Amino acid sequence: MLRLQVLLGDLHLDAGNPQNVYTLDRSAMRVVPVDGPSGRRNPVGQLLHPEDPAQRTMTDLPGGMTLTVDSIRNWSTFAVKNDPGKGLVLWAAVTMLLGLIGSLLIRRRRVWLRATPLTGTEAGGATPDAAGGPAARTRIELGALTRTGDLADEFEDIRKRMQARLPPCQEPPQNRAAPLVTRGSSGAGSGDPVAPVSER
Repeated sequence: MLRLQVLLGDLHLDAGNPQNVYTLDRSAMRVVPVDGPSGRRNPVGQLLHPEDPAQRTMTDLPGGMTLTVDSIRNWSTFAVKNDPGKGLVLWAAVTMLLGLIGSLLIRRRRVWLRATPLTGTEAGGATPDAAGGPAARTRIELGALTRTGDLADEFEDIRKRMQARLPPCQEPPQNRAAPLVTRGSSGAGSGDPVAPVSER
């Protein structure tokens, strides 16, 4: 069963205003009574039965036209979308979030070591080598840097463990100056522990 009503008038299609395809603007339209299975000149519309040839035709339409509904076909509309990059964007967002959390919770610390060979007068009167060549020593400096917290205890532990792994040091002469212990160096902040470990 299909209910049809005929309207005649202006849809304002030439006005240039956007309209909803699911809403009919009836402000400038009027209902036209037509003939059909529901009676002659019925203003409320006609009930058509497409399966019944005697009740599927409307007559007396504007312009002398006739409307016949032979059948009704059901139809559906489907929208299919494929977005292959959606998973990659999700994993990238999760990775960025984990990296941000890690940068906020994990303490950032740096430890570095510098070994400087000393020869001649810098060696401080060290004993010549077995081949009779010039005396040579190596100055080992250990540094540490942290943005938050205190690194003094861990730095001292690292220094002791490293010094324990070095070979025995030759006894310096009596007139040799003591190793220089400094605070701060290139790349280190004020108060960061920087000190010579030993000279070999």
